Amino acid sequence: MEETSHDEVPFTLHLACPASWTDGAAVHPQSELLDAHCVIGGERFFLHGLVLIPVTDAGRDFEWGVWVEVAEDDFLARCARWSAREREHDAPVLGQLAVLLPGYDDSTLGLVGLLQDRRLGLRPLFTLTDADHPLAREQQLGITTARVVALARASR
Repeated sequence: MEETSHDEVPFTLHLACPASWTDGAAVHPQSELLDAHCVIGGERFFLHGLVLIPVTDAGRDFEWGVWVEVAEDDFLARCARWSAREREHDAPVLGQLAVLLPGYDDSTLGLVGLLQDRRLGLRPLFTLTDADHPLAREQQLGITTARVVALARASR
């Protein structure tokens, strides 16, 4: 887990790979794990995005760097337009969270949402559509700096 800190409080936590990335996947000839995308066995396709959560007492967002599993066609289309100007105007794609985020009693693996590209140089944003999950509620309502610290501790 990679942390970026500001005044001792990490406002960014990224997971290095999808939960299904294993040693076996790593040696498979049709698998690759890069900074922005991942393919497992030529059959499963992932994009690296962000879940942004407002931090209500800090005036900024907390960023979960997550992996989102998408359909092959959506993956190929996103990769083809990765360097395209105005890609942020493309329609979002449906995806499922492919990571287990620490600090949540309910599993985050498989949560459904929409992945929206942003302008060049910025990771896509993942917005959860299951409003009942605690992560989705946090994404909508925000969290405090104390919760950010608790998430960072859970990530160690």
